[in-house]
Amino acid sequence: MLRNTGYKLLLTIILFFHFGCTSGTIRGSEKDGYIEVEVVASNREDAERVAKSEMIGKILGEFVQTSSLIVDSGSKGYFAESSREGLIRSFSVISTKESSEGIRLKASGYVSKNLLGDALEEQYKLIGKPRILVLISEKIGPQFFPAGKTGIETKFISRFSGFEFLDQAKSTRISSEKLETKNSEPGSKVASDVLEAAIKEDCELVLLGSFESRLGDKIVEGSEMRGTFASLNYKLIETRTGQILAADTVRGGRPAIDLNFGSEKAKDQILSELSFSLKNRLADRWKRGYTIRLTIRGMNYDTYADLGVAASIRSIRGINSVTERGKDGSGDILLDIEALYNAGRLYGFLREYKDTLGFSFQNKEISGNSILIRAEPVSLEKK
Repeated sequence: MLRNTGYKLLLTIILFFHFGCTSGTIRGSEKDGYIEVEVVASNREDAERVAKSEMIGKILGEFVQTSSLIVDSGSKGYFAESSREGLIRSFSVISTKESSEGIRLKASGYVSKNLLGDALEEQYKLIGKPRILVLISEKIGPQFFPAGKTGIETKFISRFSGFEFLDQAKSTRISSEKLETKNSEPGSKVASDVLEAAIKEDCELVLLGSFESRLGDKIVEGSEMRGTFASLNYKLIETRTGQILAADTVRGGRPAIDLNFGSEKAKDQILSELSFSLKNRLADRWKRGYTIRLTIRGMNYDTYADLGVAASIRSIRGINSVTERGKDGSGDILLDIEALYNAGRLYGFLREYKDTLGFSFQNKEISGNSILIRAEPVSLEKK
């Protein structure tokens, strides 16, 4: 009896030390949002700020690959810079060391994936999905299929649900008017015409590409199985600036008896690889945004200044900056607004924030990235 009691006591002590000691050194996994980073900055305060941004950036990288959201570099930077405290818990500095570059700091913490995911979803609802025009021609053996109505375009659309796609009828029209029987290399007059047409349809991005596939020799003598060789040459262009965000040739292929079957398998293989690289490139190089010219008619400059219109507009979510451009020859007040959304959406927010702006107005014209509004008489006593 005493002997059994002794064994139980000994086992209890061993288990206590085993779990008690290890619990103090256990670290969370990246699956739980645990992140360790090492950064260099000029001073301790900046180093901690950069470390927190790096932590959020790493988790954002996971969202880029695992979610349907298309995350641009502007949104990535916004969350990394402005949402650190609410998204990170148990932030701890592991070590600091002075170096010729400044302070080298190693830190750890937990990034809340749920909160970050919710914030991304909210941002998505605010600015909407990025709109893209996809034009990819196909050449399957000797057969040619013009862009705007091809199978690879359909497959691309199914893989990138984070985009809003221009509908097939409009895509086909643009293809037939701007691309067919012409050279579609970006930088050419044709590519410029495509970008111009895409801008008129409020597209932020254009993907121009060509897919080709052919059958190779028999893999094994006496077998009908042949190699399929396929490639997708593409360029992804931002319509606002004409900047080429990504350009590459992706190759693939699968053994097949029939070229059409082998081509379909090759498309899946190529688009799987393309999905990964395009999302990363957009997150690193593309910054969503529009420069919108807002013209206010029927308001004198003193009233505009007293109401603090520029500051009120700047407080609207999704507005990055408001630059005053003075008055034009007609006395209209001119503002250039950097926003995450287009002119139509900005006008909707201006209506929503009318009480904050301090004056009522009517829409006179929305054209491209320009808005003209007419201000109604203002009583400054109400402000």
